[in-house]
Amino acid sequence: MHRLGMVHRDVKPSNFVRCPETCGTEALAKFRVVDFGLSKSFVVPERSEAASVHPWRCGAHYLGAEGRPGRWKKERASAEFRGTSMYASPFVHLCRDYAPRDDVYSALYVFCDLVAGGLPWASDASARGPGQGDGCIRKAQVEAKKLRSGVGDAFGGRVEEALMGAAAFPLPGGVPGPECAWSRNAAAADLLRTAFGHLGQLDWGEMPDYDLIDECIRGFQGALAAGDTVTPQPGRIHWELPPGQALNAVAGKDAQALLEARMEYNALQGPSVVPYGIAVRAWTDAAKQLL
Repeated sequence: MHRLGMVHRDVKPSNFVRCPETCGTEALAKFRVVDFGLSKSFVVPERSEAASVHPWRCGAHYLGAEGRPGRWKKERASAEFRGTSMYASPFVHLCRDYAPRDDVYSALYVFCDLVAGGLPWASDASARGPGQGDGCIRKAQVEAKKLRSGVGDAFGGRVEEALMGAAAFPLPGGVPGPECAWSRNAAAADLLRTAFGHLGQLDWGEMPDYDLIDECIRGFQGALAAGDTVTPQPGRIHWELPPGQALNAVAGKDAQALLEARMEYNALQGPSVVPYGIAVRAWTDAAKQLL
């Protein structure tokens, strides 16, 4: 999508669907992006009045190109917020124009959400009822926590917070729950810091290094598996198994049902109910497909 000069602007779990591995004779990716209602082009023909000084380096096949050389659009001095506050990039909260880096930033937030049992700002982003604070205050808290956990000159660099899970960050007056143990895995945090740091230093007119992000995600899985000496690593993740087949040769239906129940996302109880080895393999595989 980015190679066509388009940004999605609303990357979140509900905007991805899993499809069959094959459709007729065509091999398909395991996940497809949906809902392009907020998508927008960021590349225009180089002679357009909207063109910036930044050349488009991904060829002439951007959307609507018709063989004409392209350039990035001029970045606006201030852009309106678009997307979902739970997963929007900190640059979007700072009213910067949406770029490919922001889609990838959101994809990494989705990854952290799934593997850690919620994001640090989940309670603030979902607070709606009476007594849960003014909406503007809650939005400001979301922005503050994202800036604190980001990496770069404008951010706080506290990446570990993105891996602590939602339960560790309740609304004011709430009781903090247990932190996800993965936040204390130094190797995993360093890989996430590398990915966020790369995105944090990108300016308008610069594309993300997708290979670097992919390496960090793959390395993240290995770092967590190396730090988990309790849960055995399954050979195949759950959605790759035929219907009705147990997760392994010895697990019966009761054991499978137990594992499925434990893997349910439950931010109230925190990530301690998730079997680490199985969850990280499943969600890392999903993140690699999305990226």
